[in-house]
Amino acid sequence: MAMAQTAPAAKSSPPRPSQVIEGNRIVWRVSAPAEAKAVQVTVYQLTGPKAFDLHRGSDGVWSAATEPMQPDLYEYHFTIDGVNCLDPVNPWIKDRSNSLILVRGDPSNVWDDRPVPHGVIHIHYYESRSLGGITRRLHVYTPPGYQANGDDRYPVLYLLHGSGDDDAGWTDVGRANVIFDNLIHDGKAKPFICVMPFGHTPNAAPGHAAPGKVGEPFERDLLEDVMPLIKSHYRICTDQPHTALAGLSMGGSQTLRTGLSHLDRFAWLCPMSAGHAPTEEILDAAPQLKSDPQFANEHIKLFWMACGDSDRLLSGNQETDQWLTSLGIHHEFHVTPGVHTWPIWRRYLADISVKLFRD
Repeated sequence: MAMAQTAPAAKSSPPRPSQVIEGNRIVWRVSAPAEAKAVQVTVYQLTGPKAFDLHRGSDGVWSAATEPMQPDLYEYHFTIDGVNCLDPVNPWIKDRSNSLILVRGDPSNVWDDRPVPHGVIHIHYYESRSLGGITRRLHVYTPPGYQANGDDRYPVLYLLHGSGDDDAGWTDVGRANVIFDNLIHDGKAKPFICVMPFGHTPNAAPGHAAPGKVGEPFERDLLEDVMPLIKSHYRICTDQPHTALAGLSMGGSQTLRTGLSHLDRFAWLCPMSAGHAPTEEILDAAPQLKSDPQFANEHIKLFWMACGDSDRLLSGNQETDQWLTSLGIHHEFHVTPGVHTWPIWRRYLADISVKLFRD
């Protein structure tokens, strides 16, 4: 008896990813369940998030094309019938929360990859004795030529992330190493080492009481564990004039508290879109700021603050600006277009990188 022949299964086309097309437009694509009713993509821009409706095609793929986009690195996620999800065919993600897509500039932006000499990103795990021996991680950028120039010592920037991020944030999303590579190659920034530590700490580390002041556990980890580790592993200039501290949001608040409380350690302070700055606690830790503001002015080579004009933290940054002015401490405060988002912090990092370690 003849056997029935089974027709070969139809081959499905591989999913087509979202992509940038001519004119800096982005075509968004995502496959959704057959019963899906509504699909959107939310894109995080300099001025805030914007949602675009997607439409189902005859092949079952939902898609839409944007208007021309400003060249930048964008975070985005899809929403399928009210449920947020990453782009399933894009491996480039930010901390499991959003996918990433780059619209290149012409000419290129400072955070765009270019064929220039590249630095190296190092990842360290260490036991923080100040936090009771817990294991922590940090990232370190060494500039092009560091390995070859075996006798040279470099200034160092300690660069802090924001709440919810980790020590990979400044390289994964902030494009810090790309920015440094491009600016150093163009002669706009001096070569320096950048240390990106993990900013979150336990509420109460073993062997320590619960923190009584904002920032104390992180401050201990930075000063007692991170900085000695960097001194022992890298050729850095260890003096105060060649040491900088900067950070965004939570890291901006940590920059203010730790930096102003330890002007013997940091000469360059650059808080960006800073979170709440506990001014009374800062004065408790550094009373000379009020009694002798000239001491601060003599020790700080650059005190640079910035915040977006639509940032929810703008009023707090304005209060910090007014507080510093009332004390007579010299500083810059810049209010620029934008919200509390990575596009503005990439621009700020590029701005301060060309200013740091200038004599």
